[in-house]
Amino acid sequence: MVNLLNIKFYFLIILFFGEMSLYAFQITNKEDLEKTIGKAIAREINCKEIKVKINFDSNSSSKINNLAVRMDGVNIGGIIADYISVQYNVPSLDYQNLKNKGRLKFLSHSGQKVNILLSVGCLQNYLVLKEKEFGKSNVNIRLKFSPPFIECFYDVPKKEIASETAEIISKFIPGNKLEGYAAFTLQAKKSELSAHSSKVILNHFLIPSSILSIFENKFNPFEKISAINIFNFEINSVVVQPKYVLLTN
Repeated sequence: MVNLLNIKFYFLIILFFGEMSLYAFQITNKEDLEKTIGKAIAREINCKEIKVKINFDSNSSSKINNLAVRMDGVNIGGIIADYISVQYNVPSLDYQNLKNKGRLKFLSHSGQKVNILLSVGCLQNYLVLKEKEFGKSNVNIRLKFSPPFIECFYDVPKKEIASETAEIISKFIPGNKLEGYAAFTLQAKKSELSAHSSKVILNHFLIPSSILSIFENKFNPFEKISAINIFNFEINSVVVQPKYVLLTN
């Protein structure tokens, strides 16, 4: 009986000091905790800069009310986003994993908000990468944000488009190039992006909606936004703003 009591006593001592060490790590210097989380994110994500901001509960120095992360220049599946911000309400972190392995893991939270900002330059760079990927050259495309549309001014040699595409729009190409204007919107569902044209002018011809539908059905969705494993989100909303395209969950 005495041995059993001793075992229980030592077990309680171990639990007590284990809890104390966890508590001490939780309420350590706020800036140090933010740096530790930032380093854990940097281990998983390659980007230009990471900023972490924590707000503790006013009634408990061990409870986080809000945790916000901003990452600049993150690759999200072919597109290099200008900024990504992820915000958690009342998150519970795996502190032992963070302390011992330097890895960030969320045990729970009461809400998550993800904002991804894409500038005109960001999308222009995406198009340049796609041109290289498909071996295209002398393709000139200029984008402009005019909420709720993205406007596109293009000048493309006829030889750079697929023969199947050229055949569908052949009567709108009297010469050797495709030149014109397009206005389109973006939609997101389960992190897949789709483009929908409201107006396309090709070599001074207004392209019928029936032809636009052929291309939309063929090429949509055109890109998949890659979730960042640490944060595990899906993008389901797109808003075109004057300076950015905003993607949110």
